[in-house]
Order: sequence, then C-alpha cells, then structure tokens
Amino acid sequence: MKEFGVRSIAGDTYQNGSPVLLLESADGDILPIWIGPAEVYDIALELSMVKPPRPRTLALIISIITGLGGMLKKAIISALRDGTYYALLHIEINDELVVIDARPSDSVAIALRAKCPIFVEDNIPTFKFEDDTEEARELRARLREYRPEDLGLGE
Repeated sequence: MKEFGVRSIAGDTYQNGSPVLLLESADGDILPIWIGPAEVYDIALELSMVKPPRPRTLALIISIITGLGGMLKKAIISALRDGTYYALLHIEINDELVVIDARPSDSVAIALRAKCPIFVEDNIPTFKFEDDTEEARELRARLREYRPEDLGLGE
C-alpha cells in the first residue's frame, strides 16, 4: 500500500467535461478517478480551505465520527472491479478499528477534511505521466485540452 495525495482535479474533455480526480504518490504514480460534480465541489472546498457558511454532508460525517469519540485514521482506495473503484475508511473508536465501505471521492474529501492519509492498494494499476503506454498517452492528451471552466465550479 502506498500513500497518495491529491494532485489536481481536471475536466475530461472526451467525457463532456466529466471531472477527473488525479491522485499522486511521492514517487510520481498517478491514479485517475472520474467523479461527479458534487464530489468535485466538496474536494475543491477542502483544497482551497474555504469553509461554507453551513456544514456540508462531509463535515457532518466528521462531526459524527468525532462526536462518537472516533478518529479517522486513513482512507484506502482498496479495489478496482469492473471499472469501478472502491474505498474504505478506517475509523478508530475506543481503541477498536471500524472499517466502512465508501466511494473513493467521498473518502478523499473526508480524508482531506480530517487531515488523514490516503492510501492506494498495490494491486490497483497506476501509471506515471511520462509512461509510454497507450493509457498514459491518452490521458495526457485528454488533460491537455482541459479548461477549468469545463468543471463549472465558478457558477
């Protein structure tokens, strides 16, 4: 298992601007995860450190965890099955580990808010931008055409 951080959020012009969350490890491995607009908004809020006037759902989740005496220890992108990523949240409550199934985008947003690490299991394929594979070349081409306004975050 390797730790990753959020490199950026981009729009995939081949998917009508569908947002792509790019996770990156310290040694340059990239994991692209296509996510929805609501998830982009939550992650962008956390990355920009903007606090909305009222708590959003992910803030509520963190409040519930801490209110019950728990602490989010880590988020793990745990599997890739049939083109869908899966994730787990590891929560420690009263010296006991509770593992919760979650969507990767929510897991990343919650981990950012809780300031805890994000990991990706070793069996999940990643690549480096400089790789000369078809997948890497295609993603580079798609992201070169990206425009921030494609995501509609300013609207």
